[in-house]
Amino acid sequence: MANAAAHGKRAKQEKQEKLKKLKKPLCAVDFAKLEMSSLLKYKRHFKLPVRPGAPKHELISSIRKHFVHHPRLRDVDVIAAFLYANQQQKAENKKALQAALQAQQEAKNAAAAAAAAKQAGRS
Repeated sequence: MANAAAHGKRAKQEKQEKLKKLKKPLCAVDFAKLEMSSLLKYKRHFKLPVRPGAPKHELISSIRKHFVHHPRLRDVDVIAAFLYANQQQKAENKKALQAALQAQQEAKNAAAAAAAAKQAGRS
């Protein structure tokens, strides 16, 4: 008899824990705080199937469902990708700067050669 009561208590606790999990928001973003224009941009960008003229609560519901199903990114991966992209951009900028400086130097050399040729033609 005591065993059945303990089992019933445990089952009740498990059921309450499941309910608590269900009540937790699926995502940490509060879409209700966004303006309607932002929600519509999100809907348009991701081509969500929400009827035209839908009220804000329908948009929020659809956007939340869509948002929750996106894979979660790890901070470390995002930071590493950012640093890599930043490093690549710096390398590209350095190459472009070197090419511009080289072109500028070549233009100066050509102008100096033209001036020297003009000077030699006068003598």
